[in-house]
Amino acid sequence: SLTQAASYVSLSPMFSVDTSLWSFEALLPTPVDNLIWAYYSFMPCHARYLLPPYNRTAMVVDGTEIITFDGAVLRAPPSSCKLLLAQYKSDSLIMQSQQAAAASSHFILKVSGITVEVKPDFTVTMNGQPISGPQQIQGEVKVYKMAEKIEVMTPTITLRVYKMSHTASVEVSGWTYGQLAGLLGTYDGEMGNDWMTPSGSRASSLQELVKSWREDQQCQIPSVSPFSPLHVPIVRMVQCNALFGVRTRCNPVVRQESFRKMCFTSRNACHVARAYSALCATKGVMDVFPLGC
Repeated sequence: SLTQAASYVSLSPMFSVDTSLWSFEALLPTPVDNLIWAYYSFMPCHARYLLPPYNRTAMVVDGTEIITFDGAVLRAPPSSCKLLLAQYKSDSLIMQSQQAAAASSHFILKVSGITVEVKPDFTVTMNGQPISGPQQIQGEVKVYKMAEKIEVMTPTITLRVYKMSHTASVEVSGWTYGQLAGLLGTYDGEMGNDWMTPSGSRASSLQELVKSWREDQQCQIPSVSPFSPLHVPIVRMVQCNALFGVRTRCNPVVRQESFRKMCFTSRNACHVARAYSALCATKGVMDVFPLGC
């Protein structure tokens, strides 16, 4: 209701910042915008971002809201079914989301005969054996355990699971371009292809798309509704506009449009905002403004 929205606005310090800086993007000269993009593109935080083919990152928030490698925004219902997120040759990443809103997802990464599992309680196993130390390296697979995130690095897929935001980022090597399969898309520069099923046909609905990437085709997937602006509560709309309406120096590097759309349908708007911040950080860009969450 409007009363709820007004109440949220009065309690949110971010809304005041958002109101005062709402026109900042329009006032920022295009050359400055391009300069920021060029700086972080040609002076990246990692050498692997310096020359093509470039790595690409997809995001999963709360196990349900997805941004593919090519930027398409998808949804998957909370389910005990295991979903294939990404596969490159024999390497694969599988996700099992949780019904409880406060629970993180279960991720299974299989690379070069090694299986790493990141569980909802933030414990990690490698080939079934718990990892207790801050890091473990076996072959080409490296696992780093930090207070705020777990990072699993391989030559083709890097999985980062963030504890506070219930977010996972999936970064793939540029050498996988056009050779990926899974719910996170093909990474070929075409968002339309992210609706393709394993059979090569285009899914007619989100329900069909999610079902097609089940590991067990007998597992029952709950219904999932597509995004509709008409069904977004006013309070959530105000909150998302406050979180993503403020201009930051990361905008030229990571566009906000997909995250703003995801924010409208997510379980927790702050988780989406932190996901955006996490993606910016992987590119060496730290937030200028606080998230307000």
